[in-house]
Amino acid sequence: MRTSLGLHILGATLAGRVLADDAPPSTDNPAGVVYQAILPKEPFFAGAAIEGNVKGSIMAVAEDDGNGVMFSIMFENLPAEGGPFTYHIHTDRVVDNNCTVTKTHLDPYNAGVAVPCDPSNPQSCEVGDLAGKHGKVDSDPYMMNYTDLYASTNESSMSFFGNRSFVLHYANSTRITCANFELKMMEMPGNCNSTKTPAPMHR
Repeated sequence: MRTSLGLHILGATLAGRVLADDAPPSTDNPAGVVYQAILPKEPFFAGAAIEGNVKGSIMAVAEDDGNGVMFSIMFENLPAEGGPFTYHIHTDRVVDNNCTVTKTHLDPYNAGVAVPCDPSNPQSCEVGDLAGKHGKVDSDPYMMNYTDLYASTNESSMSFFGNRSFVLHYANSTRITCANFELKMMEMPGNCNSTKTPAPMHR
C-alpha cells in the first residue's frame, strides 16, 4: 500500500515537471538599468530572535551585453537560529510591511516547488528562486555577487522582476522580512552627459 502511494506521488511530481517549461535565458536586458530592494527597519515576523530587523539589500544590474542580470546580495543581523535562510523573488509587492501579500515565488514557467531546485540545471528552477540557484544564506554577514541568466530587467519579459519584491525566509519557509524592488537609475542611450550614482546598499 505504501509502495503504491509512493509511486502515485512520484508520478504526480514527474507529471508536473513534464508540464513545466525551462526558463529561457534573458538576452534582451536594457543596459544601464539598476533595481534595488532595501529591507525595512522593522521585521515582518515579530518572533524573530534579533534586535530590530535583518539589515541588507539586493541590487540588480543588467549586464552590458544584455545577457542576464548581475545581483549583489548583502544581509546582516540575521536571526541566531532557524537557518540556513533562503530568499526568493515573489510575484507581488509588499504593502504596509506585510510579506504575506507578496504571494508566491516568481515562476512564469511553472517549475513549482515539488522538485527542489537543482543549481546545476538552473533553467529548470523557478525564476525567482535565487537561493536555490545560487546558494542559501549561511553566514552573518552574508555577501554574494553572481549573474543570473534567467531573471530579467526587460518589462516585456515574463521573468521581469522590477515591479515585484523579494522575501527572506527561515529554513522552514516562515517569512522573516521583505522589500520591494525599485528602479534606481537608467542611463538614456546617447546621453553622454548623463551621470549614474548608485544608491547605498542598506540603511
